[in-house]
Amino acid sequence: MLLLLVVPLIVTGLLSVSSLRRSGEVSAQLNAGLQQARVLTNLRGAVNRLTLVASEELLLRPGEPDTAGLEAVRAEAVAQLAAAPDGPALSDVRRDWAALETQLNALLRVAGSRPAAAVTLFEEQLQPARAQLVRSINSYLDTREAALAAEQVRLTADLTRSQGIVTWTALLGGLLGLTFAWLVLGQIVGAMQVVSRASLRLAGGYLDELPAARSRDETGQMLGALGQFGAQQRQLAQALGQLSRGSSQVTFPARHEQDVVGRAVQDLTRHTEEVAASARVVASGDLRAELPLRSEQDTLGLALRDMLAQLRAFALQNQEFSAQLALSSQSLVTATTQQATSVNQQSAAIAETTAAVEEVRTSSRHAVEVAGDVTRQAEEARAVAAQGVQAARDAEQGMLALQGRVDDIAQNMLNLSRHSRQISEIIETVADIADQSNLLALNAAIEANRAGEQGRGFAVVAQEIRTLAEQSKGATQQIRRMLEDVQQATNAAVLATEEGSKQAQVGTALIGRAGQTIQALGGVNDGAARMAGQISESVQQHALSMEQIAIAMNDINEATLQHLNVTQDNQQVARHLQELVEQLNALTARYRT
Repeated sequence: MLLLLVVPLIVTGLLSVSSLRRSGEVSAQLNAGLQQARVLTNLRGAVNRLTLVASEELLLRPGEPDTAGLEAVRAEAVAQLAAAPDGPALSDVRRDWAALETQLNALLRVAGSRPAAAVTLFEEQLQPARAQLVRSINSYLDTREAALAAEQVRLTADLTRSQGIVTWTALLGGLLGLTFAWLVLGQIVGAMQVVSRASLRLAGGYLDELPAARSRDETGQMLGALGQFGAQQRQLAQALGQLSRGSSQVTFPARHEQDVVGRAVQDLTRHTEEVAASARVVASGDLRAELPLRSEQDTLGLALRDMLAQLRAFALQNQEFSAQLALSSQSLVTATTQQATSVNQQSAAIAETTAAVEEVRTSSRHAVEVAGDVTRQAEEARAVAAQGVQAARDAEQGMLALQGRVDDIAQNMLNLSRHSRQISEIIETVADIADQSNLLALNAAIEANRAGEQGRGFAVVAQEIRTLAEQSKGATQQIRRMLEDVQQATNAAVLATEEGSKQAQVGTALIGRAGQTIQALGGVNDGAARMAGQISESVQQHALSMEQIAIAMNDINEATLQHLNVTQDNQQVARHLQELVEQLNALTARYRT
């Protein structure tokens, strides 16, 4: 059936090709003839111009012809004749041109010397030669025109005959084509229905396998293309499923540069990998990374950029806060260290003061014992004075002994006075230390207030230290008042001992007149006994005061030790805070902005 359809078409094509080839040959002949006709027409015009120029030179300028213009026109005619094709048909034209050129040369030889002969030669020889050449050219042109007309008539007849054959052949081919088309159309419609159902399922989102193509025609190719499209859609669905699950290892190659879906999936995969790489860089601590942004509608990229900007601002603010907190913790450590040093110095000073107070207390106990001895000796001296002159020698010895004891008492009182002054100086030192502790506690409270919530515990400790410093200052003032009383009592005792020493010296000097002065000695002994009693009472009071001072110093020492322990605890807390700040700085330093 297909062969029957093709045979008329082949015959029609062969006839058409033959007609076209014949038409081409005739057209080539026509073109060649027209070209020759154009050349010969130009040659005829050049010959006419040559004759005209020659006549002008002979008639207008007889005896002085201008051969330059004549030679130019002659060269043009020669060029046109050379352009004409060779052949026997142009032999007459070439012969007549040679004759014309001979007559022209003869005319030019006589034109300058014999103008009349030249005119005669022009009229009798040159003009007939020109007319003969023009007739030859016209004859050739008429012959070529007749031949071309005959060829055109034959070509028209051939075209008419070929047109009839092509028409009948086309009608037969059309009839066969309609029959074949009706048969083929049924197959195409069935195949197109299969393709339509497959297309509708693909459009509905069903990506199952399509039926295999049973032919290799366009419909089979279309069904195969739909199968490839379905396979690509299944691969695309699998790739999109992997992307939706967060996987960036998706393989969906683009089949060519115009594969829009493949390139879009590759761009999406590449964008996912770029975002994941940027997120890994940010996770490593480098906040300087710039997240890729595909367009102004890249919601994920814009959100990640905003998140990175917020994280970068948080890191910068955290670094600033860490630096400020580091400075505050360093200041706190320095303050606690200075406070610990001051407390250590205060503790050492209090220890020295306690030792000095212990020494003074020991001296006071010894003074009490000496005062008791003086009292007993005074009683004995009064008893001896009552015995009379017989005991004068014993009284003299007793007075000497009394003088020595009184000197010892005076020396002890002087030592006691000196120790009291030392204790007063120590108390001044303790008061200065208490003032410094109070100032340090105030500074610590200020720093704790600056630290805010983190320094609240340290503020409580600073308040306790301040209270302890104020208590220490009050205790020192009380001790100072006690020392003033002891100093006054000691001064009185010193005066009394000095007076007793003087009286003992007078008694020693007047021992020789013991008889006359026994009564006076008794009175002096009574006064010495009273003085000794007063000294004993003063010394006992001084000893009691020293006991109280020792107790107070022990309390101060215990309070100072507590203060030292609290200061050391605060120092440890400050150092721990500094370590935490350093750890925070280390964590913050991981993020490079």
